[in-house]
Amino acid sequence: MHLRRTARHGSIRRGRFMFRWLSAALAVCVWLGAGVSAQAAGQVRMAAAPSWVEDLPIPKPRADRMRQVSDGIYYLLDDHQDRPAAEEVVAYARSAYQITDRTGLESGASLDLGFDPLTEDLTLHHIRVWRNGVATDRLAGADIQVLRREKNLDDGIINGRRTAHIVLKDIRVGDIVDYGCSWDARDRVLNGAYFGSNDLGWSVPMGVARYRLLWPRGWALNSRRYAGAPAPRVTHLADFDEYVWRVVDPAPVHGEDNTPEWKEQWAHVVASSMRSWADVVRWAVPLYRQSEALPPAFAHQVDLIAATYADPRDRVTAALRLVQDNVRYVSLSIASDGYVPHAPADVVRSGYGDCKDKALLLVTVLHRLGIQASPALTDTDRGPGLPDAAPSTSAFNHVIVRIDLAGRAYWVDPTRSHAGGRFPALHPIQYRWALPIRPGQTKLESIPAPASGLPVSDVTERYDVPRQAGDLTLTVVSIYRDGDADWMRADLASRSPADYEKKYLEYYQGLYPGLTRTAALTVTDNRDANVLSVGESYSLPSGALRRGKLAEAFPINASTLDSYKAPAVGVRHQPLLLPSPVTRRHRIVLVTPGHKPPAPSGTKIDGVAFRYDLQTHRKGGILTIDETLVGKTAVLEAADVAAFREDTSRLSNAIYADLDLTSWRGGSIGSTRVILLVALVALGGLLIAGGALGLRAGLRADASYAGTAHYYPVTLRKFLVMNIATAGMYGFFWRWKCWRWARKYDRQAIAPFWRTLFSVLWLYPLFRQINERLGRRALPTWIGASAAVGYLAWSIANSAVTRWDDAPAGLSLIAGLSFVCTLPSAVAVKRLNAPEIGAAQAMAENSRYTGLSLIAIAVGIVDWVALLSTAFS
Repeated sequence: MHLRRTARHGSIRRGRFMFRWLSAALAVCVWLGAGVSAQAAGQVRMAAAPSWVEDLPIPKPRADRMRQVSDGIYYLLDDHQDRPAAEEVVAYARSAYQITDRTGLESGASLDLGFDPLTEDLTLHHIRVWRNGVATDRLAGADIQVLRREKNLDDGIINGRRTAHIVLKDIRVGDIVDYGCSWDARDRVLNGAYFGSNDLGWSVPMGVARYRLLWPRGWALNSRRYAGAPAPRVTHLADFDEYVWRVVDPAPVHGEDNTPEWKEQWAHVVASSMRSWADVVRWAVPLYRQSEALPPAFAHQVDLIAATYADPRDRVTAALRLVQDNVRYVSLSIASDGYVPHAPADVVRSGYGDCKDKALLLVTVLHRLGIQASPALTDTDRGPGLPDAAPSTSAFNHVIVRIDLAGRAYWVDPTRSHAGGRFPALHPIQYRWALPIRPGQTKLESIPAPASGLPVSDVTERYDVPRQAGDLTLTVVSIYRDGDADWMRADLASRSPADYEKKYLEYYQGLYPGLTRTAALTVTDNRDANVLSVGESYSLPSGALRRGKLAEAFPINASTLDSYKAPAVGVRHQPLLLPSPVTRRHRIVLVTPGHKPPAPSGTKIDGVAFRYDLQTHRKGGILTIDETLVGKTAVLEAADVAAFREDTSRLSNAIYADLDLTSWRGGSIGSTRVILLVALVALGGLLIAGGALGLRAGLRADASYAGTAHYYPVTLRKFLVMNIATAGMYGFFWRWKCWRWARKYDRQAIAPFWRTLFSVLWLYPLFRQINERLGRRALPTWIGASAAVGYLAWSIANSAVTRWDDAPAGLSLIAGLSFVCTLPSAVAVKRLNAPEIGAAQAMAENSRYTGLSLIAIAVGIVDWVALLSTAFS
C-alpha cells in the first residue's frame, strides 16, 4: 500500500520548502543519542494558532469507506496553510484521524513532528482527543521528547534534524485524534524563496484535504497541478491573495509498483516563488562562488596531471579519478550546509564531502587544468520529469558536473566510486536533465541517453562432459562492461571473495547437486577499458551426474538474462519503470565427445520492451548456445504492459532448458524426442510381433523335424552371429529350445521356461547331459564346468554394475558377452547332430536366416550402437 506520508502516522509532511539536496534512500531510523527534553532544546513551543489560520470542521467518518481503511486509521482531515513572507515562512498543519481497530493504536497513539533546530521553530497549538463527541485537551502536560534521528546515516548523510516525539495516553478504539502545529522557518540562504507542495490524492480514505496559501501581493506565483488535482479558488484579500486547493472524500487511488518517480500517481499541487529556471540559477550561482585555492600537496597532484597529460581527455580522466577515489562521500547537510558547498580546500583537508562539495572540487581542479566546467543540478530519481516540474530550489537532489570540451557538453558524476573507463568513454549518466550553475543559464539541458553497444554483461558457461568415466567440469567466465563493471567493481570491494564464492557455489549446487568448487574465484580488472571479468571453476562427480538421471535431464539456465519481471496481473494504469540499459549475452558451451545432446530450438522474441534471440550451432562434439537480450526502453506505457507480461513469460521459458547428455542423435529438443518416442514404440511393437511369430514358427518346426535331431542343433556361425547381434539374448532362446526338446522327446519331467530363466543354475546340467550322449567324442568336463562358473561370475558382476553409480561406463559391455558361457554346450550339440548321424535336415533348417532372424540382427545392431555410445562417451 502506498500511503503518501513521509514517516509513520501523525507526521506532518515537512520539507516542503526545504532544498532537497539529499536522497531519502533508506527508511531506517538511527538514534544518535538519548532523548533531549523539549525545554533544553528550546525549539518546541506551545501557543495558540496564528490569527490568520482558518480552521475546518472535522468531517464525520463515512460507513461506506470503512472497508477501505488500512492499518486501523481513518484519516478525516489533512489541512495545510502556508504564509510566506520576505523574512520567514510560517507553515500551519492540522490533522485528524479516527482509530478504527486495535491495529491503529500502535501508530495512532503517538505523534512524530520533524524540524530543523537551526532554521525552524516548532509550535504546538493543540492536541485533542474526541471520544463520544466530547473533546479533551492532551497538550497540557504532554511528555514531549526531542530526538535526533538520522535516517540516512548509513549512506553518509547527516542533516541534523530533530523529531518531537509525543506519546498520547489513554487512546482507545473509536477515538479521534486532532492536532495542529506550525513551523516558523527563517532560512537566510533561501533569500525569501518559497516552495510548497501538498498531496490531494491518497491511497486510503480521506475526509477533507486542503492546501491554503496566503500569497503576498506583488509576488509572482508559479503553481503546477498533477494527476487531476483541482484548480484553486482565488480570493483577493487586503495584503494577500488567498489560493485554496480542496478535495472532499476523494476516491482512494492504489499505487502501482515500479511506477517512475516522476510520474505522479496521486493528485498533487506545488507552488513556487521562482518563475523560471533562470531564477534558480541566479539563486545558486553565488553559493558556488567559492575560493579555488587548493592545499599545496593536492595542488601539486593536479599540476602533475597537467605535466603528465597533454590531451584534455586524459586530464579529465585523471582529475575525475583524483576526486572520486580520494574524497569519500559524507554529507553534513545541517542548516545552510544543505545548500552551500564547502570550499574546495576544506573538502581536500577533511577528505570527505557530499555531491555539491565534490562537484565544486572537480570544477576547481578542471579549471586549474585549463578545462571549462560548471556544477549542474539534477535529480537522481525524478530527473526525466524535470521539464514538467515547477522551477524551484526543491526540484533537485543531486549535483554533477558539466564539462565543455571542443564545443561539446559532457556530463560526469564525481560521487561515483570505483568507476572505470577513460573520458569521454564513461558510463553515461541517466538523469536525463540538468541545470548548469553558471551566469546566463536560463534553461534545463538534456543529458544524452545511453546508447546500446557491446553487452554490458557477457557470461560464458562451459560444460566439459568426459568421454569415459570421470567428472564433469564447469568453468564460468563473466565479463562486465560499462556500468555493470562499475557496479561489480564496487560490490567486490565491499564483499569478501569468500562471500562471492559461497553465493555462486550455492546457485550452481541448486542446479547440480553434488557440485564442488575446484579453484578460487579469479578477478581480472582493466579499469581503463572498464572491463572486469570473474572466473569460476567447478566439478561434478560422475556418480552425481548419474544419480537421479541428472544426465538425462541436465538443466541449463541463462540466469543473467532474467532481467525483466512482469508486474502483478491486472489492469495497469501507470507507466512501468524497467531496468536500463539492458544489453546482455549468455553463452553456454557443451563439450560432449561421442554424444550429441538435442539443442534448444532457435527462439526470437521481438517484444514491446526487449529483443531476445537464441541461436545454436554445433561443431563436432561441441554444442554452443548463444542467447542475447537487448532492452528497447526504460519506461513502458501502461497499454503495453499486458503484452509485456506475455513477453516475459516466453523469455522465462526460453532461457531454461533440460538437455539429455546421454543422447547421441543430436537434433533439437522437441523433434528429437518425438522421433525417439515413435521409434521406440515401433521397435517395441516389432519385437513383440516378431517374438510371437518366432515362437509360433519355432513350435511348428519342432513338430516337423525336431524329432530327427537331438536338442537344438545350429551351426556355430549362426550361433555366434545371432548372439552377438542380439547382445546374448539368442542364447536364452537356444537354451529354451534345448530344454524343450529334452521334455518333449527325451521325456524329462522338467519346466523348460524356468530352467532357462535360472540358467545360472542349470547351464552345467544342460552341458553335462548333452556331453554324456557324445560318449568317446565328449568334451572335457572342465570346459563345461568353467563355462558354468563363468556364467555365475558374469551374473554377479552384471548385477553389481547395475547398482554401481560410479562404475566405469565400459563395464556395461559385459551385458552382451554372456553367450560365451553357452558356447561349449552349443559345440556339444553340434557334435551330437553331425550330418552322418542323420540330423542334416534339422541342422539346415535351424541354421538358415529367416526374416525374423534378419529383424533380430537389425534391432541388435541399433542396440549395440547405443551400448557402445554409452560405454565410450
